Amino acid sequence: MTAERLRLLGFDLRRLGIPPGEQLVKLADLPGVNVQYRESTQSLSFEAGEKALVPVVLDESALQPPLNPDSVETSTGAVLNYNLFVDGSRAGLHATGQYDFRFISRYGVGQTTGFANWRPPSKGGFEHVRLDTQWRYVDVRRVLAMTVGDTIADGGQLATAYRMAGVQIRRNYNERPDLVATALPVLTASAAVPSSVDLYLNGLRYFSGQVGRGPFEFRSLPNLGGGATATVVLTDASGRETKITKPLFFVPNLLPKGRIGFSLEAGFPRRNCGTRSLIIIRISPRWARSLTAFPTC
Repeated sequence: MTAERLRLLGFDLRRLGIPPGEQLVKLADLPGVNVQYRESTQSLSFEAGEKALVPVVLDESALQPPLNPDSVETSTGAVLNYNLFVDGSRAGLHATGQYDFRFISRYGVGQTTGFANWRPPSKGGFEHVRLDTQWRYVDVRRVLAMTVGDTIADGGQLATAYRMAGVQIRRNYNERPDLVATALPVLTASAAVPSSVDLYLNGLRYFSGQVGRGPFEFRSLPNLGGGATATVVLTDASGRETKITKPLFFVPNLLPKGRIGFSLEAGFPRRNCGTRSLIIIRISPRWARSLTAFPTC
């Protein structure tokens, strides 16, 4: 039998030890699989354990479809947000305002912010303070963000974030909401006969549907923060119920398997932001990669 036919029947080729690219598979060599040939009906019957089958993902429809980077369109434009306050009294006219100007193009977004004060000359006159000026470009396909100018250094969970002026290149999954950037718990169970299945998280119903005989799992459980209790209720055709209760744990800063997160900055810290900067060259790299689907220390 062909390996593709076995995959369509629901067998896990990797667990059965079938190498990638294998075309024909000898059924007698499949571990844990009993195959019987019925000559009268010219058919095959399979008996296999749960480990040989691919679990059915019941909440697959809850997963967001992947984004096609080629469909992302950019345009050219400019935006100016401002706030102005003017006060007049016997002492003279006092005006203050702040602004946020952005220029948008296919090569990125330029942004500058600041505020200004105007007082009578005897009290200081005109004063302008620039806050942040940066140019930011996002590569949607590679999920990379490059910032040139003023930014905030990303030192991870163990380092201190600080304002800096320089260059930053980082992996930013916030630009791709279709990608799962947090390791979600996987809830796995099995049904002995075709049944209806209900999933409750902390007593609230999350899913209700039908499942056939064999293993099934949930992969897109909502992040409830910290821990939760999941209860799976299976009801067969005769009305008999089977309850399975399992604890779940959510770790918001844990990357899924295969994801890579990093941030590399080079520049100088901005001390007394908006007034002056102390030029001290500093390089701050950070690298993280998830190697397994299990938490590590």
